[in-house]
Amino acid sequence: MLSKYLLGVVGTLFCSLTMGVFSLIGMSMGKISAENNIAFLLPVLIGGTLIMLSVALPLSFWFGMEKARLLSILIIALACGFTGAFAGFTEGNNGLPFQGWSFTGLMMIVVSVIILALSVMISLKVFDRREF
Repeated sequence: MLSKYLLGVVGTLFCSLTMGVFSLIGMSMGKISAENNIAFLLPVLIGGTLIMLSVALPLSFWFGMEKARLLSILIIALACGFTGAFAGFTEGNNGLPFQGWSFTGLMMIVVSVIILALSVMISLKVFDRREF
């Protein structure tokens, strides 16, 4: 059970690192401007991915894969809907609420790690109570 969390975290970090490296290479070659560099949004992307993982895995242990998939899609759609509505208010900032490795981006990572730890604890309790 913990291997699923480990795989999710390792995959998130590997993909984020790869995306950051290619983004920095593109910026150094002059193909990507500093304003459009995705490497500056990595804290938000990492945090969002870990929060999605924290929601999906306990649901799959509790309800099974089919119901968890539907519930995860519903929860993510609601979260993205609220995020999209919020992004509409920040249009003067090109729709991006975070610029660079800001305090808010770093707080997103801290909060997502806390949520991930809570998710692991919940999953362990659900997994122990589950009858096979």
